[in-house]
Amino acid sequence: MRGRDSTVNNSPSVGPDALIALVRLLARQAARDFVAQASATDSQKQQHYNLARSVQASRRFAAHLAGERNKLRSLSLKNEG
Repeated sequence: MRGRDSTVNNSPSVGPDALIALVRLLARQAARDFVAQASATDSQKQQHYNLARSVQASRRFAAHLAGERNKLRSLSLKNEG
């Protein structure tokens, strides 16, 4: 049981319309924050995809160069020997 010093006010100082408006405002803010976060996540996914593709291309190119070096080595060994 609460005493005289209770901080809870039992009188309806805020009407139901004000509470509904507050809930709607908070829901709109939460939705806006969610959309902003999802957009950032999409751009991060795009950056990761681009980076992964660049790494794959770099590896393919390095493998190509290694193959060409091996061909040149074999040609130079044939010419020497």
